[in-house]
Amino acid sequence: MSTFATVVHKVSEENLQKQKVLKNATFENSVENCFPKLPFDHLFLRKKVFSRNSSKDGRTPAFFKDDPKSNYSEMLIESTNKKEEFIRKYVDAVVREVRRQKLTMVSQKRLENVRDTALHVLERNIEGDFVETGTWKGGCSLVMRAANLAFSSASTSSFFNSSSEGRIRHTRRQNWLFDTFEGLPGFSEADERIEKLVKRRMDPPGSYQFEGGLQSVKKSFKCILNDDFQNLNFHKGLFKQTLSSVAAQRVKKIAVLRLDGDMYSSTMDVLQALYDKVVKGGFVIIDDYGWWPQCKQAVHDFFDKQRGMNMSTRLIKIDNTGHYFIKPQGY
Repeated sequence: MSTFATVVHKVSEENLQKQKVLKNATFENSVENCFPKLPFDHLFLRKKVFSRNSSKDGRTPAFFKDDPKSNYSEMLIESTNKKEEFIRKYVDAVVREVRRQKLTMVSQKRLENVRDTALHVLERNIEGDFVETGTWKGGCSLVMRAANLAFSSASTSSFFNSSSEGRIRHTRRQNWLFDTFEGLPGFSEADERIEKLVKRRMDPPGSYQFEGGLQSVKKSFKCILNDDFQNLNFHKGLFKQTLSSVAAQRVKKIAVLRLDGDMYSSTMDVLQALYDKVVKGGFVIIDDYGWWPQCKQAVHDFFDKQRGMNMSTRLIKIDNTGHYFIKPQGY
């Protein structure tokens, strides 16, 4: 390497390092200026509530008291040996916080469906990860992540591991978030063809952009959940690109797959790449099935035509927009 090339290479390396430092510093500064946190998090649950040493008698878990300066509902957790009651209280608090901070555009019923499916697979030890394709500001994934963190925290606590329920083995699962984090991509030919047939315009490319993008989503996970980002995966880009390069190699089994890509192409790309990884008894949530004809057509083309499943009878309605189903044996 020539002297000139060596100098250029060295300068490039220094600039790259400075950019990394600046990026990390920007994120750390934004986290320091967090919006108000919940009065507790999953680590607090493990240390103060899931521990037999958290109260005077050594057996009764401590109570949470509502923060009078916040808008949170009453957060008293009753003394009980059932971890599910503690965890549901915590996840419900995250649901309210997601709604309060407007981190999702889904209805309350659909947000509660995300909560219920996540708790269902964790309580019943249905194996697999949590995957969301089309995450916007991260609200639904925050709820799934909260359930995941709470169960893994409970697994390491002396309170539950020594209780009559027996030893609990809930290791932390992977959470996967796929999005452009820059708004909707351009339309495919299939999307444009269906748009003409139904005579209803889709949201234009670039819709749903928001200030901060991916960094803003990460900040929400840190501020609301006190997340350490272990087993938490963010993948920025078009589904066709990120799913083909990442999912085939690293996503092994899926317990909850949530699709929120609006379009025919986005929905089909996700189903083709990830549906076979959903385990028997796992959940597939299709947020836009009842709203966008493009999404609905992709669902029927994939399942009815390619898999021989009659989705009209299998899908369960959440509200006028969202639907879900439980993966059966053999499909």
